[in-house]
Amino acid sequence: FGHSSEVALQFADMGYDAVFFGRIDREDYRKRLNDQTLEMVWRPDPGLGPKGDLFAGILYNLYMPPDGFCFDVFCNDEPIMDNPNMHGNNVDQRVSSFVYHAKMWANAYRTNHVMVTMGGDFNYMVASSWFVNMDKLIKYGNEFHSDVNILYSTPSCYVQSVQKANITWPVKDRDDFFPYSSYEGKYWTGYYTSRPTLKYLAHKVNQLLMVSSSLVTFLKLDCAKNGLFFLERVVALVQHHDAITGTEKQHVADDYTVYLQEAITTAEHIFTKAFRKFFGEHYRHQHFCMKTNISECKLSEERSTFMVHVYNPMGQAVDTEVRLPLPYGQYTVLGQKGFID
Repeated sequence: FGHSSEVALQFADMGYDAVFFGRIDREDYRKRLNDQTLEMVWRPDPGLGPKGDLFAGILYNLYMPPDGFCFDVFCNDEPIMDNPNMHGNNVDQRVSSFVYHAKMWANAYRTNHVMVTMGGDFNYMVASSWFVNMDKLIKYGNEFHSDVNILYSTPSCYVQSVQKANITWPVKDRDDFFPYSSYEGKYWTGYYTSRPTLKYLAHKVNQLLMVSSSLVTFLKLDCAKNGLFFLERVVALVQHHDAITGTEKQHVADDYTVYLQEAITTAEHIFTKAFRKFFGEHYRHQHFCMKTNISECKLSEERSTFMVHVYNPMGQAVDTEVRLPLPYGQYTVLGQKGFID
């Protein structure tokens, strides 16, 4: 739903050579389509020099196939019939149509290479129907049309080929692909601020996952591996582009919240198992104060004495504040070796 320059910077720093995407502003897309600037060198920070450059390519049709060439079970496009003894043989027309679309797409780019995407959302439910038809497109396209070379490929192979063309690419300096408009007057914005509670929970559960992972590893808690796997699944689930961004409907956001709360409970059990293995089976069940952002923690507010575990899962010492809601009064904080200033 748009692409930040910071992501481009991080990708380049991680060693990415290129990135391809489909969603950019509709007016930006039209201009780039006409100017043959759908591919470029993205340079979010010119001060970094070439190591900060990233080749960026905008796909012609989002990430969908050419019109008429969807071969999934829910599509109504004609399959490619190549048996000469059967009525409905359409291989000549279908292959010619595909080549026509490929050449039309290629006109929007600066080299004689074009990436034709085949698939889409929830596609390949019956993958064989796709590959049977794509095999025919490749076979007969190369056989009937000597001016094209159709092949299965990958983004990496595509990048190698276009770089060999020795083209001077347009440069996108100090810029991003925000905001994203899919229709006139309709902008997709607010990903960094919408549904802040869901974002907060996702951040906290990811922290619990990191700590749980280190405890399970260091203490060899085989009995907690299923719980750890559940935590990993939940954290991964809420990274979906319609989850952490906040673009989902309310009932879907509610469902994500249920999963996150279940993950918190699971982490409590993992912590309890870890402490009991370290301190003994008599050790009490551990509880998290997950509402400290609204100054609420039943345990610290109602108990006259309680124990707080502060765990640093990192490999070096850190300074941090530990904040707990307490009733008004005087308190003594004790550590393992006596008073703590």
